[in-house]
Formats: sequence, structure tokens, C-alpha cells
Amino acid sequence: MNAAADIINYISTTLIGVYSLLVLLRFVFQWAKADFFNPVSQGIVKATTPVLNPFRRLIPGFAGLDIAALVLVLLLNLISVIITILLAGSNPLAIPLSIAVCAVLKTLASLINIASFSLIAGIILSFAAPMSNNPLAILINQISAPLSAPFRKILPDLGPIDISPIFVFLALGVLIKLLAIIGMQFGIGVGNVWLFVIVGLPAIAL
Repeated sequence: MNAAADIINYISTTLIGVYSLLVLLRFVFQWAKADFFNPVSQGIVKATTPVLNPFRRLIPGFAGLDIAALVLVLLLNLISVIITILLAGSNPLAIPLSIAVCAVLKTLASLINIASFSLIAGIILSFAAPMSNNPLAILINQISAPLSAPFRKILPDLGPIDISPIFVFLALGVLIKLLAIIGMQFGIGVGNVWLFVIVGLPAIAL
């Protein structure tokens, strides 16, 4: 990939990645039953509704979740991967299954990243600003709470000490390992720095 193609790829994948993250956050807010009227969630809703609405007309929700949002994220990730392959001078039609798997892994990795960052931010907020009324802080707590809830039900009560995030991080770490195993089967690189997951497709250079 030459310098111009690399710059174009960087700009396009970044813009697509940011927008797909907004759509995925909208899905996560719905899953976590976060405050819809929160200014942050309202901003994300306004930014994603124009593109998402056509998909919602075709794809029904399921169990109270906006499945159309997930489909849109998958499509955006698919487009991002195809752009990268084309700019690298390769033929996307030569590896269609790997491209599809890469798009799915990118979506799952984004969900893991949202979960891990929410947990980390929630832990910091619990010490630095436990009673904060900041809209972003409220949303972070609303996302992280359902992640820890299943473990809190089975772990012993240690009073003010909450060890449930440790087990959530362990579960997320296992998921990262599973993504890496699946990715290897299709020539897809899945790397992580602690719990920040990055998905690539090194097979396109072959």
C-alpha cells in the first residue's frame, strides 16, 4: 500500500470506525436500559437515526433490542475491510469468507472494548466521583452495572469491596482468546493490549 493509499485508508477506516462505534453504543445503551433522555445518549441517537431508520424498517427488533443497529455495524465494518483490501491492491472476491468473519470479529471486538472501558471508567468514578451527576458518568455506570450484576449474585458479600469487575475482566479476556483462535483460522490477526482489542486482516497482503 503506497503512502496516498495508506492515508486514504486511515481516513476512511477512522471515519467509518467512529460512526460504527456510535451505532454500537446506541445498541449497548438499549441493552443496558440506559437513560434514553440523557444528553449524551440523545446526541448519539440524533447522529445515528438518519442512517439507521431505513434498516429498522426492514429488520425487526428482537427481545427489545435494535437488531438493525447490529446489522448496520456489521455492514460498516464490512465496507471498512473491503476498502482496506482494495487500497492494498488485492481482490476482495478472493477471500469473501475471511472478509465476512473479519467484519464479525471487528464488531465483537468493539463490544468487548466498550465493556472493558466502561468497567475501567466505572471503577475510577467509584473512587473519584461516586455521586457524580455528570451525564457521561451516569451512562458509564448504567453500562457497567449489568456486566457485573451476574457475578455479584454468586460472589460473597465483602461489604464496600466489590470484586465482581475482576471476574468480568477474566470473562472478557477469555472472549479475546476465543476471537484470536477463530481469527487464526481465517488469517485474521486479533491482538490486544490488556483488554483493548484490535482486529486486522493480514491475509490481504498475500
